[in-house]
Amino acid sequence: MRTFRVITFVVLSLFALIISWSLLKDVESGLVRRIPYNAADKPDPRQTTGAELLKESNEFQGWTVLVMGGVIALLVTTKVHSNSNPEWSFILFGPAFVFLGTSFLAAWELKKRYNYLLVHNNFEDLNSLAKHLSAQFTLLSYSGIVLVVFGGSFLIQIILRKIKPDQKESS
Repeated sequence: MRTFRVITFVVLSLFALIISWSLLKDVESGLVRRIPYNAADKPDPRQTTGAELLKESNEFQGWTVLVMGGVIALLVTTKVHSNSNPEWSFILFGPAFVFLGTSFLAAWELKKRYNYLLVHNNFEDLNSLAKHLSAQFTLLSYSGIVLVVFGGSFLIQIILRKIKPDQKESS
């Protein structure tokens, strides 16, 4: 039974990795190299928009770190109540962590792309930044969906008294 849980965990995590990787590859395939903006007297207004997209990406990264911290805290506190036996619920953490990790990867790619555009003073291809931000948000949303399913199943198990969250660990 334990081997089946491990195999399920690995398969779900790999499935999440395939979904994430294909989403990021779709973003990369749509990048376009264009002619740099000729800044005679005024700065490119798209540069400000690019900076706003980067700022939004940083906020998503903050949420990702917060969610990862919450998941780790939940894992640590359930280790205290090891007699509850909620192993099947924790299988969903594999895909959630994959989606959160690839969300970080999308943010990293967005920063690389922004720096490339900044160095070349070429914000003509602003859509590439928006695609990376969209991929980052989508992956963060997928992890949220997986964690909501986990939370719902965990609460249902508490209601059905299959998990006892107030149980003290026996020494």
